[in-house]
Amino acid sequence: AAPVAFGFAVAMESSMWANAPAMLASAATAMGGTNVLAGAVLLGGVSFFLYNQLALICLDSLTPLSSSIGNVMKRVFVVAVSVTLMGGAVTDQQLQGFGLAMVGVAAYSLASKSAPSQDKADPPAAKPATVAA
Repeated sequence: AAPVAFGFAVAMESSMWANAPAMLASAATAMGGTNVLAGAVLLGGVSFFLYNQLALICLDSLTPLSSSIGNVMKRVFVVAVSVTLMGGAVTDQQLQGFGLAMVGVAAYSLASKSAPSQDKADPPAAKPATVAA
């Protein structure tokens, strides 16, 4: 899949390849040097790798619905933290979306607490084997 994706990226972004060295130099200058840029890229890659590992561990131990709820919460948390730290403006539509996501998570939480427990019951006892005469 990676060679196909790479080929697709090269074909779609071929006009940008000529500007790549200038863009990298500009990014390195803005960040304080090539080593800082390389460190940021490495840190980003390692962070994403660890995030994916954690996501796989969580998927293994959660139900699909719980995982989906966690994903919604993660998205809201990431946007809220980035707005808080970076001071970006939030539109009314975004606030309504966050509110709707929170209401959905709260409704699911309340519904799952009030629903009867579906613990796994002990399996029925095996019937004793009969010997045919």
